[in-house]
Amino acid sequence: MAVGCPSAICRVVRRSSSRLRAVSSTVVTMAWASAPQSERKPPVTLRWTTEFRSALVQEPLFGGAPVADPDRPFDPPPGYRPSGRPLPSVVVGEQLAEAWHLTRGSEINLITAVRDPATREYAGNNMRFVVAGTFRSSDNELDGQRIYMERGELRSFIGPARSFSQVLVKLKDYRRDHAAAQTDLERKLYDAGLIRREPVPGFTPNEVKTWEDFRRIVLGAIENERVLMAIMLSLVIVVAGFTVFAILSMMVTEKRRDVGILSALGATPGGVTVLFLMIAFWDWILGAIAGAVLGTWGAIEIDAIERWLSRVLHVQIFDRRVYLFDHIPSVVDPLAIALIVLGAFLCVIVFAAIPAWKAGRLHPLDALRYE
Repeated sequence: MAVGCPSAICRVVRRSSSRLRAVSSTVVTMAWASAPQSERKPPVTLRWTTEFRSALVQEPLFGGAPVADPDRPFDPPPGYRPSGRPLPSVVVGEQLAEAWHLTRGSEINLITAVRDPATREYAGNNMRFVVAGTFRSSDNELDGQRIYMERGELRSFIGPARSFSQVLVKLKDYRRDHAAAQTDLERKLYDAGLIRREPVPGFTPNEVKTWEDFRRIVLGAIENERVLMAIMLSLVIVVAGFTVFAILSMMVTEKRRDVGILSALGATPGGVTVLFLMIAFWDWILGAIAGAVLGTWGAIEIDAIERWLSRVLHVQIFDRRVYLFDHIPSVVDPLAIALIVLGAFLCVIVFAAIPAWKAGRLHPLDALRYE
C-alpha cells in the first residue's frame, strides 16, 4: 500500500496579535513530534495548527479505533506484543483504515520514492509500521488520504533531504488577515531563499497558498450550487407572487358588491386600493415570520433532521461515505435571510398592486348594477 505522508505535526509558536509577521527558524517547531519518546510531554499552552488532537478525540463514525492516549498518540497500541523489534507507530485516517480493513495493532508496509542526494536518482523505500489508532477530522477526503507519524520516523522513511515539507499557519481572523498574511509570508520566504519566485502583485503564488486555493474546485462547485439555489428560490417567490395575484383577483371579483357599497358610502379609490394591499401585506407578514423562523431552525438542525428522517424512512439521505464531510454543514447568514424576506415583500406588493388597483378603480354604479 503506497501512501503519501505529508510532514508530521506543525505548530505555530510565535505570532503577532492576529497574523504572522515574520518567518524564521524559530517560528515553526517540530520539537514535540521529533523528540525522543522519553522526553516528549503533552502540549499544554500551545495550540495545534492542524487540530490534530481534536481529530484524535473525535468519536468514530465508521468503526475506527482511537488511540489509547491522545496526548501520546504514537505510543505502541495496548496489547501490542511484537515477536521481534517493535515497529514504529502511526495514526491512520478513519476512512483510510476502513478502506484497508485496518484496526489498532495492524501492521502495514508503506512504500515511497526517495531521491538519492549523491546520484540524484529515485529509488523505492519501504518501512513497516504498526497502527496505534485512527483519527477523524470531519473531512472524509483528508481522513481517506492521510497518515501521521513521528517526525523522526518520517525522516528515516523519506530521507534527511529536507527538515520539513509543509508548514501550516492558522490565523485568528482569516477573513480579515489572510491576504496580508499571505503577502508577508511570500516576501519573508523569498528573502530567506525558501521559495523560488519573487512575489509580484496580481500573481497567484504556487508555494504559499490559502486553504481556498487548495479547495478551489470544491468551492467553485459549491458556489455554482448556491447560484442555482438562488435561481430556484427566485422562481418559488415568483410563483408565490402569482398565487397572491390569483387570490386577490378572485377576492375582488367575489367582493364586487361590497366594494361598490364602500365606494357609495364615501370610500375613496385610494382607500379601497390600500385595503386590498393590506390583505397582501398581512399575508406577507405571517408567511415571512413563519418561513424565516422555520427556515433558520431547519438550517441549524439540518444534520439532526436528516439523521431522524433516515432512521424513520430507513433510507440514507446524506451518505457520509460519499461526501466530503461526515455531517451536513450549515451557515445561517442574517443578511441573506433579510434579503430573501425583503424580496418576498417586494414580489407580494408588485403582484398585489394590480388587483388592488382594479378594485380601487371600480365605479359604484358598475359594481351595484346587477345587485
